[in-house]
Amino acid sequence: MALNLPTNDVFLTTEEVLAYLQVNLRTVYRLIKAGKIPAVREGRLWGFRKRDIVAWLDGQHAASGAQAPAAAPAR
Repeated sequence: MALNLPTNDVFLTTEEVLAYLQVNLRTVYRLIKAGKIPAVREGRLWGFRKRDIVAWLDGQHAASGAQAPAAAPAR
C-alpha cells in the first residue's frame, strides 16, 4: 500500500528510514511516539519527508555537542 502524500517532496517509507538511520523498527516507532522524529501518518502507514529527516539528524548532531577538533595552539 502506498501513501498519498504530496509529490513535490521526497517521502521515505518506514523501511527506507530504518535503512537510512540504521536502526530497528522498534526504535523508529519509539521516536515517532515520543514526537522526536518528524513523521506524517496516513491511515496505518507512516511517511517521512526526507528533508525533515536530514534536518532532524543535523539537529541531533548539533545537540550532541559534536564539534570539529580545535586547532593546536601556536607555540
